[in-house]
Amino acid sequence: CASTHWQFVAQGTTCPAAGTSYTTGASATTNSNGQWRLCFYSKDNVNNVETPKFLEVFKLDSVAPAGSITAPTAGASVSGTAVTISATATDSLSGIASVAFKVDGATVATDTTSPYSTSWNSTTIANGTHTVSATITDVAGNTYTTTANSITVSNSTGSVPATPTGLTASGLTCDAVTSKVNMTLSW
Repeated sequence: CASTHWQFVAQGTTCPAAGTSYTTGASATTNSNGQWRLCFYSKDNVNNVETPKFLEVFKLDSVAPAGSITAPTAGASVSGTAVTISATATDSLSGIASVAFKVDGATVATDTTSPYSTSWNSTTIANGTHTVSATITDVAGNTYTTTANSITVSNSTGSVPATPTGLTASGLTCDAVTSKVNMTLSW
């Protein structure tokens, strides 16, 4: 063919007639996000023009998804082995592929199904202030990291008895049959 002509049209739009508003060249490019149909036709060396054809709908997505952490909320105090971390995630073009939940920037779980949430064991980190965030990835590979919520981890550390002072052991006996040592401790 002597020349190729092409044009992008919005999804559901009919291709224009040959010779109208088409670009001539060997490659087709669009930088606009959305759902597109690529219309094209060729013209040979003696000016025979084919009827325009099209490639079915495809999506161009260079826009990052959006979302936010919904639990725990900023300023929350959490504890225990089953703290719920959840997030909203949206993407109007290609859809959500995954939501990676992070504590202090380290991924603790990934969810691929809405609603996006996980159960996290807060006893795996020290008590104190920490951050919870999520990195959302859309199907096109674009990512967005949510604003981090600052939380306080406050797990019970248990109580350790004080070391007794003036400890005295008395009445030491040994049971000959069981080999157990018996004694009385006082302080």
